[in-house]
Amino acid sequence: MRVTSPRVVGLGLVLALTAHPTGALGVTPDLDVLAHADRLRVEQSDSAADEYLRNEALVEETVILTSDVIALGTVERTEHKLLAPEHYGVWGVEVILAVEDCLKGACGERVTFHALPMHRTGYARYEEGERILVTLVLRGRGVTRSLQGHHEGNKYIVDSSNTVVRKGLPLDDLLAEVRELVAPRVATRLFEESELVVIGEVERVERGGGAEVSGLPVRQKKEEASVRVTQWLKGSPGQSRLTVLPTMPTRDQIICDYVILEAGEVVLLFLREEDEGHYTVVGGHDGKYRLSDATAADALRELGRAGLIEY
Repeated sequence: MRVTSPRVVGLGLVLALTAHPTGALGVTPDLDVLAHADRLRVEQSDSAADEYLRNEALVEETVILTSDVIALGTVERTEHKLLAPEHYGVWGVEVILAVEDCLKGACGERVTFHALPMHRTGYARYEEGERILVTLVLRGRGVTRSLQGHHEGNKYIVDSSNTVVRKGLPLDDLLAEVRELVAPRVATRLFEESELVVIGEVERVERGGGAEVSGLPVRQKKEEASVRVTQWLKGSPGQSRLTVLPTMPTRDQIICDYVILEAGEVVLLFLREEDEGHYTVVGGHDGKYRLSDATAADALRELGRAGLIEY
């Protein structure tokens, strides 16, 4: 919550072309990823295998970080339904999950989400009675707004021995890794460190080209996002739009050091001025909250702004 395979959740990011250090805050690789890395060590080199492992880890962790809801539970019911035009306008599957544990976002006792047709290669299949950990994203507006869990990368099956099948890892270990990855910093400290704290909508994101580094195409470090400000929580109200530079990762950064902004998101941002008229997010990923995410509600309560909570 992949870019180079059908597992991606429509992030539109060339994330498999960047990396973060092995052993940094992250999630245990899938068994098939480890097996492919072993083949690369034999057929190519250790460095090729390490690069592949870093790439795969970054993509999976990004799926987790950009998800609005992460829940553990049992699939209670599935039903074929016609999805709204904003969600591809095709027949899909509505899934009702009886929630056992909520790791991120607003879950309640049940979560309803949608997946694309199951005959499409690389898309997740949901079966009644199976126990899963699932990462979901919100799409659409108003009556068309719903949670989506289309791809294989969204779904982690848990077997009767409490093992996450695709990782061969005890469920409790994966839950601990995910919780550590999504845990926010204290909002009051971010507030003190920031020059501006605003709520606004990301109207557009302009991304640069690539460059060759060690034979691998990588993203430029900076992108420009235009944010239309709707609320000023700190700083003097000024222009209605701010240019935010979401720092992109280098090979020496871990995923929590940078920020991903996507057009259409409504976000709470902790900002400082980088240069005249351009701002960066304080605290990396911790300085950005989606208002569709319950962690934003926690931050706003902490700042005494509970009236601004979207949920």
